[in-house]
Amino acid sequence: MRIAEISSPEIRALHGDRDDRHLLSQIEAIVKQIENHSTNKPPPESLTVNLRQCLTQLSQLAPFSNSLKLQIWKLSYRLWNVCVDISNTASIRSSSSTVAGENQAELRHLTADLLSIASDVTG
Repeated sequence: MRIAEISSPEIRALHGDRDDRHLLSQIEAIVKQIENHSTNKPPPESLTVNLRQCLTQLSQLAPFSNSLKLQIWKLSYRLWNVCVDISNTASIRSSSSTVAGENQAELRHLTADLLSIASDVTG
């Protein structure tokens, strides 16, 4: 993340919870698209790029309420399950492309980034 991408607390306070919810709904829509994508081929790179952009924006809005953190954790688990499905399908097929492997690695990183953004959920 670049310094220019980090917003000030004053700007975050103006937009508040509305931006959080909007970004989470965008992330959920992307996760749904990835879930619905065939496991026989990797999801389009545009989905991972869009997801990365949403995560960058979401990270600027931290800290989050516990309910938002829990929602982020759930999205992370859903994305991780997609990674497992893709990996299992790739292991059944004897040949997997380098692009597919890189795309899967990017999805795994995005999953970890979601958890990092959410941090701990208390309670």
